[in-house]
Amino acid sequence: MAPKLGVNVIVNSIAGPADHDEDLGGFYKHVGAALDHAQQHDVIIALELHGNHTGNGRSMLGVIGKINHPNLKINYDTANAIYNSGEWPYEDLEAALGQVVNIHLKDKIGGQGVWNFPPIGSGEIDFKRVFKILDEGDYCGSMSIEIEFDDAGVPPLADVNEAVALSYRNAMKLIETHQGRH
Repeated sequence: MAPKLGVNVIVNSIAGPADHDEDLGGFYKHVGAALDHAQQHDVIIALELHGNHTGNGRSMLGVIGKINHPNLKINYDTANAIYNSGEWPYEDLEAALGQVVNIHLKDKIGGQGVWNFPPIGSGEIDFKRVFKILDEGDYCGSMSIEIEFDDAGVPPLADVNEAVALSYRNAMKLIETHQGRH
């Protein structure tokens, strides 16, 4: 379906937020056919940071390195690195950046296992530092903003709209500061 939509990168994960124990054996056994199909259609499968074995960039490098397929890359989620493994997205992102094809810009309050993902610029992640890493690593892939709020659930639509607008403004300030550097 991706080629029909004009999409060349799809994001998936081995584990979801509630299931941190990935079935790596099943993944290793079955991913080859999916990757070969993706390669035939010029599509990259980007695995998002989720779970115990793929919770940060370094661990994800081990998983995709074991597969060693040119169509398997990383979707780096700045907050999931903290949530899943307690790893802040600085040195970890630098280590993984060569295999990153998509980034979820997501802010975070609290450490590992704390479900609190506020609008960009409202949490604890130093996005100036993240963008500096991206600039220095000549990252030219795609990025998206992700807001998951906190464990109280999704707020009313007006609050969601306000959070999206705030995230957009804050992200654009960062992008304008770093625009044209590569």
